Amino acid sequence: MQNRISIIIPIYNAAGFLARLVGGIDISDCEIILVDDGSTDGSAELCDRMAGEDPRIVAMHQPNQGPSAARNAGLARACAQRVCFFDADDSLAPGFASAIDPALRADADLTVFAFDVNDGGKLERIAVGPRIYSRTDFGEYLALEVIGKRYGNGFLWNKIYRTDLARAIGFDPGLRMMEDEIFNQKYLRLCRTVECRDKAFYTYNITGGTNSRARFIDRYYNAVDNVFRNFLSLAEEFPIPDGPLQARFRRDLNARTARGLFYALSFHLFHPESDLSADDRRDMLARIASSASFKAIESDPATSRELRLYIGRARHQNLTGLKLLTSTFAFLRKIKARTR
Repeated sequence: MQNRISIIIPIYNAAGFLARLVGGIDISDCEIILVDDGSTDGSAELCDRMAGEDPRIVAMHQPNQGPSAARNAGLARACAQRVCFFDADDSLAPGFASAIDPALRADADLTVFAFDVNDGGKLERIAVGPRIYSRTDFGEYLALEVIGKRYGNGFLWNKIYRTDLARAIGFDPGLRMMEDEIFNQKYLRLCRTVECRDKAFYTYNITGGTNSRARFIDRYYNAVDNVFRNFLSLAEEFPIPDGPLQARFRRDLNARTARGLFYALSFHLFHPESDLSADDRRDMLARIASSASFKAIESDPATSRELRLYIGRARHQNLTGLKLLTSTFAFLRKIKARTR
């Protein structure tokens, strides 16, 4: 029986979550490619054991190179014409097979599903569509279903791709964050049609074990700015209709990028894992302040007062002021949390 879809799961120290995810894959005519990326917690042995017990599963192993390299390895091995990518610490709803079956029978180059978010036990449904977009409508797709969605819609795991197109693009191993967003931006340029289905099968677990909210990522804001510029380029290639939708796109893009800027200045600049010197930090601030996205947020009247305080100090490379702001706001948030 020919596999209808290849499911690629990069794995790094996910022994406590993997069985839950794989157990939710209730489609028989698929291959599940587990790519162990140098795990040290027993995940490698778990992958081998699962592959021995389930003929759908293929276990691969490589030294730790990051999720992009792991996904590339899985793509090189994938045999089906369609492919999807899951994260090992997330979970699937019952009925995964019935949710994706219509998409596997359709002809869209990209199928986008609704998804659920589990943020510390608080569940939220992020809906999409339903609608089929042609290339002449891709600007509307970007405004309505990508930039305009809470949490964004640049993830890999709520989408089904054509394997040949995904393989032609591949993932940049040098990227340790936003590699999924950048992949999707490139992939859209190769598409003829995008189908949105208002059916959710995937739960993104924000408090899961392997996502990287607390991890220091060097040159974090470079990726944020790169994604911002790519969206502007896509909006030129796939024009958004003039009027409210175009204004909404720019407003939502700035708001999304502003969150990345705030995170860069309040979290990454003084992260305890960072070994940057004071001069290195000033150089980082100079690069950030010269970026197109920083200038857009700085000139946007909707930018919050709190972020404007950071922007002013970043513009003048005031490390002491930025550190004081971060400490002050962290203290105020703790007080607010205690008084709820």
